[in-house]
Amino acid sequence: MAKLTRRYRASIRAIQDALDAGFDTIGASGVRWARGNMRVNASMSMTIFVSYGEDMVAEIFDDGEVEVTSTSSFPLQWDIWGKNSGNCRKLLDAVSYELDE
Repeated sequence: MAKLTRRYRASIRAIQDALDAGFDTIGASGVRWARGNMRVNASMSMTIFVSYGEDMVAEIFDDGEVEVTSTSSFPLQWDIWGKNSGNCRKLLDAVSYELDE
């Protein structure tokens, strides 16, 4: 499991739109918004020889902070390739790009 946070100087709506675009950019699927559109869940696909896929959660806080968590879909899968932290970093980088920050 990996967890990263980043704070943005943008409106909640702009951050939500940037998260949607960011998940699309990194190839996530099954994007589902919950909790009054302040939390979003998505999945990363399984890759041959590397992982069984990952579940991602991004949560937006009132101060513009976004917390992203990536967890291996298969409970016994080890994150020896740094896949989870890479997912978090790629998503936050994509959001930063969308928000021009």
